[in-house]
Amino acid sequence: MKIFKSKKEIPLAVESLSAGLTKSRQGFVKNLSSLLLGKKTLDPSILNEIETLLITADVGVQLTQEIIAYLTGQLKRNALKDGDAVFNA
Repeated sequence: MKIFKSKKEIPLAVESLSAGLTKSRQGFVKNLSSLLLGKKTLDPSILNEIETLLITADVGVQLTQEIIAYLTGQLKRNALKDGDAVFNA
């Protein structure tokens, strides 16, 4: 079974996929920024919202769990004092 009718279609498909991934990444970063922007303090409830963003961004369940576990540990150690600290984590 051929996916592409000609070799000329391959670059167009790759370009389209790349553009779609860029748009998804930008949307995720925008949503995460909106969630964390202006947060003076972080609490465990914010992690639920970050988890939802990760899942809806198709990061995958396993990676989402690892990220949330890491952020939970950082939060317990008071290493995440504000929204900027999450981006730097």
